[in-house]
Formats: sequence, C-alpha cells, structure tokens
Amino acid sequence: MFGPTMDENENMIEVTCWEALIHFVSMPWKLLFAFIPPRKLYGGWLSFIICFIMIGIVSMFLLSVISAMGCVFNIMPCIQAILMVSIGTSLPDFYASKALALDKNVTYADAAIGNVFGANAANVFIGLGIPWTIASIYYEYFEGEYYSIGFNETADITFCIVMFFILSFIVFMILFIRTTKESVLGGKVKCKTFSGLLMIILWGLFALFTILGCYEVIPSR
Repeated sequence: MFGPTMDENENMIEVTCWEALIHFVSMPWKLLFAFIPPRKLYGGWLSFIICFIMIGIVSMFLLSVISAMGCVFNIMPCIQAILMVSIGTSLPDFYASKALALDKNVTYADAAIGNVFGANAANVFIGLGIPWTIASIYYEYFEGEYYSIGFNETADITFCIVMFFILSFIVFMILFIRTTKESVLGGKVKCKTFSGLLMIILWGLFALFTILGCYEVIPSR
C-alpha cells in the first residue's frame, strides 16, 4: 500500500541505468582527477596547480582526438578550432551559467551573464596572450627567427573574426534591449523563448558562414 507504484519503479530503474552509464563513461576522467589533492593542503595552491596540469592534459587529449577526426573526415583546421574545439571548451561555461541562473539564492543574472563574458575575455586575453608570448620568445631565442603568421594562412580566420563581431553586436543589442524592457534572463515565455532561439540561430549562421568562408564557397579574402 505504501510501496512505490509501477511507474515509480520504472522511473527509478531509468534513473539508475542513466546514472550507471554516466558513471562508467566518466570513469577515466574520475581516475585522472582523483590525483588532485585536497584543498586543505598548502592553502589550496597545490590543488590549484594540479588542476591546471590536469586541464592541460585533457586539452591535449581533446586536440588529438579532434585533429584525428579532422584528418579522417577531411575537415579544415579552422573549422576544427572554431566549431569543434570551441564547443568542448564552452560546455563548462554553459553548465556554470545554467547553475548560476537557476540558483534561487541569486536575485539578479549578473553572475550568469558575467561568467559568459568573463570566460570569453579570459580566452581572448589570457588564452591568446600567453601562448603568443611564449611562442614569440621561443622562436626568437631558440630558433633564431620571428614568430609570425602570414596573411594567406589567416585569411579564413579574418573572415570568421569579422562575422563574429557582426553577430556579437546583434547579441549585445538583444541584451541591452532586454535590460531596458524586461530582464536580462527570464521574463515572459514568448520573449525569453524568442531571445534564446534568436541567439541559437545567430550561432548557426556563424557556423554556416564560417564553413562557407573556409571552403571558399563565398569570398572570404
């Protein structure tokens, strides 16, 4: 009488099977990150440094897998980086922003939106600045040559950057209008659904024009 019903038992089995699948799929990553020491040691600095090392290992693995896929399916490097690598690096930002947006203890959407802007600012300023500096110093003092990339090699990237600026301006206008009319996140169902779908469509347009530009279907130089 007080036991679970048939539907509840089926839901419990489905949840258990799903959790088991996620557990076994993520087992290699759990074993890898098990080497991270507790935050109690050395004020958390040791954990912080080991986390950076682990992120580097995972990034190298991700790059190797995507490069192999690009070689097998004949995908250009610019498309691999802009569409495939970027999705893998942005998923943690997506889950973090989602958790911040759904947090009932947070009154405003500053944390969720700030996480998106802050993560991309770190990618541009730190993720581009540090490797560029290291490569420039290495090639100058160990290879005896300047580190530079020619125009022909970056023509497709230049086209992508222009497309990114144009579509980003539209996104900023959407956020600005929402702050003046309703709210940055949430609001009426029709309004927030339209805003979300519009941003997804903008990303689809960016992906489409990037592919067409890299394969020179449309002029990109």
